[in-house]
Amino acid sequence: MYLIITEADPYVPPVLEDGEEAPTPPTQAELNLRKGEYISAKIWSCKRPNPPAGTVTKAYTGCVQHSDGRVALQVLGEATATTVEGEIVMSYSDTMPLHKYADTDSLADAIADVVTDDEQAAIRASLEAAKGGSASLLQFALSIPSLKARLKTREQMEADGWFPDTSI
Repeated sequence: MYLIITEADPYVPPVLEDGEEAPTPPTQAELNLRKGEYISAKIWSCKRPNPPAGTVTKAYTGCVQHSDGRVALQVLGEATATTVEGEIVMSYSDTMPLHKYADTDSLADAIADVVTDDEQAAIRASLEAAKGGSASLLQFALSIPSLKARLKTREQMEADGWFPDTSI
């Protein structure tokens, strides 16, 4: 499943001092990608709020970008490796641990532009209750009507041109 992210706020140029040169403004597609990456980082920080020094992973998942600039996050499951009769077997679950010290408010704030006030309150309560345990990101998105409307299957994404045919 994929969660379609709303369009990012338009670029606001910085206030410049005398003699400063204005930076090249990002495109709307670049802003959308940054927003998707930001939300992914907030999801990851709920899992690992204080990663060990040298940790490279800072995002839950990568972003998928449509040629028109829209962005989506893939809703992934957690992989677990288990050894069965000497063989490593991978299993997947759609639950994710939520650290007991996670800053869940930052995640709730990051998606506030697509949910109602009541949904926002439910998100905050649900994330707070899940701290120290685990939660299913997919079930979470399915339980919030505004997020559920943004969930798409791979087939729906393909039909909408998200994954163009690259065969030669």
